[in-house]
Amino acid sequence: MLLNSIALGMAMNPWWKTSVTINRALCGNKTEPLCSRVYRQQPSAARSAFIRAMDLFFKEQDHCAMIHSRWNELHDACTMAQDVGRIRAGM
Repeated sequence: MLLNSIALGMAMNPWWKTSVTINRALCGNKTEPLCSRVYRQQPSAARSAFIRAMDLFFKEQDHCAMIHSRWNELHDACTMAQDVGRIRAGM
């Protein structure tokens, strides 16, 4: 868990940290950015409105999709590192 926190902490900018904090307050997940969480939900009017708003706010196309992709890459890398640590520790 410590490795996961360190790796994610190094990848976070102030926007990412704010997004994680909001997600934590609303949904209880400790590390996933809100944009990623919204992106992976079923299509709905609220989801579409949020995604459009984030594209406008951050002035980039497909902002939530990019955050979701980055989150998956970071999450997978942290999980793999934890697995390697367990193997080395003989667990």
